[in-house]
Amino acid sequence: MSRTGSSPAPGAAPPSGRYLRALELAIEAARAAAAILSAEFARAGGPRGGGEHCPADLEAEVAVRERLLGHFPDHGFVGEEDAEHPVAPRDPELHAWVVDPNDGTRHFLLGRRGASISIALLRGGLPVLGVVLAHSAPLGGEDLFAWAEGLGPVTRNGRPLPELAPRGPLAAGDLVLLSPSSAEQPEASALATAPARFLPVASIAYRLALVAAGEAAAAASLQPLDAHDVAGGHALLR
Repeated sequence: MSRTGSSPAPGAAPPSGRYLRALELAIEAARAAAAILSAEFARAGGPRGGGEHCPADLEAEVAVRERLLGHFPDHGFVGEEDAEHPVAPRDPELHAWVVDPNDGTRHFLLGRRGASISIALLRGGLPVLGVVLAHSAPLGGEDLFAWAEGLGPVTRNGRPLPELAPRGPLAAGDLVLLSPSSAEQPEASALATAPARFLPVASIAYRLALVAAGEAAAAASLQPLDAHDVAGGHALLR
């Protein structure tokens, strides 16, 4: 099995590493959350909730938490939906899961594509695993990014991505991914990202994943962020 559950190439050695099982479970958990959110997105009359709150977000977070802590009971857990009740890590290396079950809820509730599930595993505060799953990707279907320390390059939909060369300053033709509100201030956004171009994308986690895939030079947010917003993308960028 590969890190995303597909079969390895003939003759290829199966992947191994201390975080292999954790990555497999994180992908399973992301897919369980995606099933909940995809059903909500397609719900007759549109998703429930308003503003930045959707009941399906908590349902998705519970599905993720139960799977991860069920297999790693000594790990900590911090989720966006129940951030007031974090689970402290009890293992010696202080592993903790940091989860945003539906990054981009506001746009999800408006019926716009691009929200994502973000799952990260931190070891003593350092991201060592990241899974970002755009369950309603802009071009349809889903878009899954995954990585864990010691398990090779970032994968996208099961395929390893090439290593990116170090970058210099932004240049003409580069693309910077911004919050959707950037479209409401196009001139200011264009000036802020010049000489690059900018493109609005609903989820900061998905923006960071696309940068890790080499589809954009940089990503930024026009709103305040918390750890659950960026931890999964931070891991992919490592």
